[in-house]
Amino acid sequence: MYNWIMQRVQPEIKHMASCDELKKKVDLYKINAIYFGQTNGALYQRFEETSNIKSGYLFFSADGACGKSFGGSGEN
Repeated sequence: MYNWIMQRVQPEIKHMASCDELKKKVDLYKINAIYFGQTNGALYQRFEETSNIKSGYLFFSADGACGKSFGGSGEN
């Protein structure tokens, strides 16, 4: 019961304060969806909407600079 309640009151997207923190989470979980960059605008809004679909993914967001560590451009 507790887990069920917590799943509904916690935010679907967990913002990672650092690239190291994100790396630890990615290493723990096999399926992740990660948004790198500004947390505003239409693209992030779609990411939020997608996170509300319980699909077995864990959703994280991080600064755009962290994206470079994961193969992205590193831009916001």
